[in-house]
Amino acid sequence: MRSRSLSRAEVLLAVTSLRSAAPARSSQTLEIKAADLASLGARDLNFIHIADSAGKEVLCQAIDADGDELHKFDAVIFHTNFAPDEITTFTATAVAAGN
Repeated sequence: MRSRSLSRAEVLLAVTSLRSAAPARSSQTLEIKAADLASLGARDLNFIHIADSAGKEVLCQAIDADGDELHKFDAVIFHTNFAPDEITTFTATAVAAGN
């Protein structure tokens, strides 16, 4: 049996959510499309991790949004809470599997 180590990729992607003139919202689902994450170079969206502005990792999930015959992940989704008029930045990183 082979052991696999994980290491963080050097490429980061900042995602900013702007909600001007908006009321507080809890448990909002945010989606980042695969094309917007391409610069991270992840071979699979399951290797994408999302962190909030404090650097705390946020639970996220790769999804097949269009359900096409390729059954390939098209986006990453995660939940967050927004205060009124909050501007929030999230960081996406790719974790690469290594030997």
